[in-house]
Amino acid sequence: DPRFALVHRNLGWAYRHREQDLRKAIASYEAAQAADPRDARIVVELDELHELAGTPLETRLASLRRDQAALRARSDGLAREVLVLSGLGRFDESLDLLEHNHFHAEELSGAIHDAFVDAHLLRGLQRLSERNVAGARADFEAAGTYPDNLEVGRPLRDPRVPQVAYYAALARDAAGDSAAARRLLEHAAGLPHTEGWPETRAYQAMALARLGRGAEAAAIFDTVVRAGEAAVAGATEAGALSRPGTAAREASARRLLGLGLLGQGDRSGARRELARAVALNGADLWARQHLESLERSP
Repeated sequence: DPRFALVHRNLGWAYRHREQDLRKAIASYEAAQAADPRDARIVVELDELHELAGTPLETRLASLRRDQAALRARSDGLAREVLVLSGLGRFDESLDLLEHNHFHAEELSGAIHDAFVDAHLLRGLQRLSERNVAGARADFEAAGTYPDNLEVGRPLRDPRVPQVAYYAALARDAAGDSAAARRLLEHAAGLPHTEGWPETRAYQAMALARLGRGAEAAAIFDTVVRAGEAAVAGATEAGALSRPGTAAREASARRLLGLGLLGQGDRSGARRELARAVALNGADLWARQHLESLERSP
């Protein structure tokens, strides 16, 4: 019976995990979704495949919203919609879902809080570019919170703190509160035990540069570049190229390398790596943000 959705879903699961064939997996999951559009598990797993395959975000959103009531009954379904909306730059809609729904920890990982942080920071940067300093400050400050409805607790070592504090400092500086901006930059730069988080270190180096501590910033940017180069090499080695999700991993690696090169003052190198990251994964929010910022600046 071709209307038996579970068979199509199981075939898709096997094509992905056994044969690592995303094209066949997506075709089977689409057949499963057509047979039973109300099964949100099928929709969620299909979107994960689309993400790995680099499917355009507009196509993913249409697939997710084929039956919104069923999708939004699951935390992981809501989370997929949040990610796609943020990828499309529709941060108001993304944050509306994040703020007015309850997400269950047993159905998700801590990644839902990262989506919350990203949406607030990126909307804050939009507002800052529009000279809406108060709105930007509100978004940056919200990004540092852990709302109860997300069911994610604040970790003892939070890798997003330097990034949040750095952008909050930009808003304070734009408002003319240089003392508060300096305190936030010092907080960003002073977080200890960040050696294993090269992207976190990049934001610490940005904070140090704004504090006038150029030599310390340069030393960190050197380590970020080396980490980025190693990550690119790992993502592009022969064995990695055959695994699903290679493009997203390489995009993340090139984003890191681009950040490091930008910190070293190599704007052309940074532009090259960030553009490659965006070409590999159009849903990489921060690769797009840094590339657009670089293109806007003289």
